[in-house]
Amino acid sequence: MEDFRTEERFGGYSTDVAEHGMLSAIGVPIVLDGQANAGLNLYSPRVSGFDDAALEKARAFARDTSNALRTAVRIADLTDHSRDLETAMQNRTIIDVAAGIIMGQNRCSQDEAMTILKMASSSRNQKLSAVAAAVVESVTQAPVATHFD
Repeated sequence: MEDFRTEERFGGYSTDVAEHGMLSAIGVPIVLDGQANAGLNLYSPRVSGFDDAALEKARAFARDTSNALRTAVRIADLTDHSRDLETAMQNRTIIDVAAGIIMGQNRCSQDEAMTILKMASSSRNQKLSAVAAAVVESVTQAPVATHFD
């Protein structure tokens, strides 16, 4: 962007930027993995405030930054995945305990107990894990706890 005062592509944004004393800008993409996207925007109080050397420095900074950001995005994805797996394990444990309770009360197979749980989940319009937690709590009179430590 050479001069925000004459730029028409961005409507009111160009006017707002110029009113804050920024007259030119460059934008450089920061390459990331997966669904994440980023960019580096630099502004100058001068018209045509960025020469080829400044643009190359911005590109080099964006390349360096992309490595750090890709690592941060991977860590965030792995953290989310870990949390999802832990939740799945907790839910599976609660469902299995509830199935065991139903098996003992009704003298039925695990498949039959799971069918009972699924039917209750469907008829109550509740998640299977919530129905299972209610079954366990009705027997133990305490909130359900899982132990993975």
